[in-house]
Amino acid sequence: MKNKERVSIFVDGGNFYHSTQKRGWKINYRKLINELVRGRNLVGAYYYVAPLDLDTNQERYWKHQRFLDMLKEIPKF
Repeated sequence: MKNKERVSIFVDGGNFYHSTQKRGWKINYRKLINELVRGRNLVGAYYYVAPLDLDTNQERYWKHQRFLDMLKEIPKF
């Protein structure tokens, strides 16, 4: 029996956010991960980004935290 290929996904959050926002795209991260995995074994998906400063803009900070919490709900993200 042949082992499934394994895949890890790394998303540069800052660059990905700005490039998709510029185009007006809304990303469904669950669908994106499934499309990238395509039947392979997902080791993990990682979204890395610098934390926002709570003191600079509280509304933006909490919106970003809710977004990060949503990503944590995706298995292996």
